[in-house]
Amino acid sequence: SSAASDVYKRQLVGTPVQVQLLLSAFLRVPEMGFPGTFFVNVNGGHIMDYTDVIIIKGPVETLSFFSERLAETFYTELNKNVIAWDMKKPLESRHFIENIREKAVLITFNFIGLSGESQFMAEGTDGKETSVWDYYGIKKVCIMVDHPLYYRDQLEMINDCMLYCIDRQHVDFIRRYYPGKKVDFLPLAGTSLGEGGQKRDIDVFFAGNYVNIKPLEDRINMLDKDNREFCYSMIEDLKTNTGKGIDEVIEEHVRADIPDITREDMLMVTNKMMVIDLYIRSYFRQKIICNLAENGIKVHIIGKGWEKAGCKKPENLVLLGQRDSLECLRYMKRSKVSVNIMPWFKDGVHDRFFNGMAQGSVVVSDSSLYIDEIAKDGVEYLRFSLDDMQEIPDIVNSAVHREDIAKRGHMLVCSGHLWRHRAVEIDNNLKKYH
Repeated sequence: SSAASDVYKRQLVGTPVQVQLLLSAFLRVPEMGFPGTFFVNVNGGHIMDYTDVIIIKGPVETLSFFSERLAETFYTELNKNVIAWDMKKPLESRHFIENIREKAVLITFNFIGLSGESQFMAEGTDGKETSVWDYYGIKKVCIMVDHPLYYRDQLEMINDCMLYCIDRQHVDFIRRYYPGKKVDFLPLAGTSLGEGGQKRDIDVFFAGNYVNIKPLEDRINMLDKDNREFCYSMIEDLKTNTGKGIDEVIEEHVRADIPDITREDMLMVTNKMMVIDLYIRSYFRQKIICNLAENGIKVHIIGKGWEKAGCKKPENLVLLGQRDSLECLRYMKRSKVSVNIMPWFKDGVHDRFFNGMAQGSVVVSDSSLYIDEIAKDGVEYLRFSLDDMQEIPDIVNSAVHREDIAKRGHMLVCSGHLWRHRAVEIDNNLKKYH
C-alpha cells in the first residue's frame, strides 16, 4: 500500500546499507485490506532498545500465517521490531539475528527452530553445539497447537522456554509430567478480513484435511494381539465417551494394567499413541462431513484426502483441494455456514471456530469446556454433539438463515479472540516473566 511505502521510504533515509538489507528481508504480509509490509523500527540507523520479536517462516503454512498475524500486532500496536527467520534463507536470517542478540524474543509454534534443526545450531564458547537462541541470549516462546504427547523429545530437551498450550487439559498434562516448565493457556484465535463486500454464494463450508483411517488401522494391526486389542479398546472408549481427553483415556487404560508405571514409561507410551489421536479425529471428521453430504447438503471443502473418505454421495462434496490460510478465510467470507469439528480439544478451541465468526459466517461446531465459557449455543454459534450425529444436518440447514447468530458471533470474536488479542497477552506475560 502507499502508506506502507511512505513508512519504508522514511525509514530508509540515512539508514546504513546493512540495515537497509535487513529491512528488505523482513516479513511480507498477505494482502488483507490493511498495509501489508512490516519493517523494523529504526532510530538513527540503530535498532531501538526495546524487545525485538523473531518469528519463523517455516515449512507449515498455517503456523507461518499465525506467526505473521502475531507479528502484525507486535509491530503496529506494541512497537516491537519484527524479524522473520526464513528457513529457505538461513544464512541471511542468521546474519540478521547477530544484530539484536539478547534484546530479542523468539515466538514459534510446535518447536520449529527448537528441535535441533541444523540451521538453528551454533558452536558454543565451550566448543559444544548449542542453539543460536542460546548462543545470542535470545528468549524463547513456543506455542503448541497439538497435544504435548507429540513433543516428548523437545519437552525433555528444552528448559528455559515459555510454553503455551491451546487446551487447558494440555496445560495440566505439562504440569503433571514436566512440573518445572513455565506453561500457560493461550487459545487459538481468528483473523478477520473485514466486514461486508462479499456475496455469500456458498451455503456450507469446511476447512480441514481427511487422514485416511485405513493406513492407521494397518499400523495398529501390525502390533501383537495384546497391544492391538489395547489400542482398539482405547479407540472404542473415546467413541463412547466423547468428553474424555486423549491423555485421560491413555492414562486410565495404562494404569489399569500397570498401576505403578513410572513417569518416563508413561511418557513413552503416550508418545507412541499418536495413532490413537489421529484415528479418533479422522473418524468423527469423516462421519460428520459425509453425514451432511449423504443428507443432501452440499459441502465445499478446502483440504486434502477427502476423495478417500468413502462418502456415499461424493457429488455433494465440492473438493477445492489444498489452499493456503488466506484462501480459506476468503471462502469462509463467501459462506453462510462454517462447520467446525474440534480436533479433540476438550478444554480449548480451534481457529476455525473463530475464523468462521470473524468472516461473518454462522459457525456450527461441537463444544468444549472452554467454548462453553465464552459462547452460548443459539446465540453466537450453533452447537452439535458427537453423541448425536443424526441431528447435525438439521442444525446445519437451520443455520443457513441465522444472520442474527452470525452478527453476534462476529461481535464475540472481534471483542477478544483475534490474534491481536493473543499478541497482547503474550506481551503482558513476557513483561511479568522476564
